[in-house]
Amino acid sequence: LGRYDGSYLYYKDRRWGFFPGASVAWRVSDENFFEPLKSVVTDFKIRASAGQTGLENGVNMHGYLAGYNWSQGDAILDGNYVTGVQPRGVPIRNLSWVKNTTYNIGLDAGLFGNKLTLTADAFQIIRTGFPGKRYDVLLPDEIGYVLPNENLGKNGYYGAEGMITYTDKIGELNYVVSGNVTY
Repeated sequence: LGRYDGSYLYYKDRRWGFFPGASVAWRVSDENFFEPLKSVVTDFKIRASAGQTGLENGVNMHGYLAGYNWSQGDAILDGNYVTGVQPRGVPIRNLSWVKNTTYNIGLDAGLFGNKLTLTADAFQIIRTGFPGKRYDVLLPDEIGYVLPNENLGKNGYYGAEGMITYTDKIGELNYVVSGNVTY
């Protein structure tokens, strides 16, 4: 499965991005070999997924157009106020989507008739194509421009999280005790 997204912020050849995703799961507790454990472990599932999303970053509306900004560099000439124009700078035409790729593995377990449940996940997110300026090409200051952003950067992070919950009742009183941890 996947998404195909477009953005008016990017130049016509860079406007569209395809972002796929997939997931699988195995409910181990439904297998015949798991039957001897069912008296204690009521439910047990292993999951994995990978997917991508797009992020618009580092570009302004119509940044791919060349031209001038009105009312920039105004001046007084011979006692008269003169509205100025200023070049917009180098058009941003080679920038496109930042791609966030997420990988996740997890498990869900229910014990003692699902009175005690556990959910645990480990994940990694890799962000590629983060906007940045080239540092290996220098423009003289006299030009008055800086280089436009390109999809040059990469960063990301990883982590784990889990939650454990106990559900029971005393007479007519139902109660739930739960805790979670995230790293």
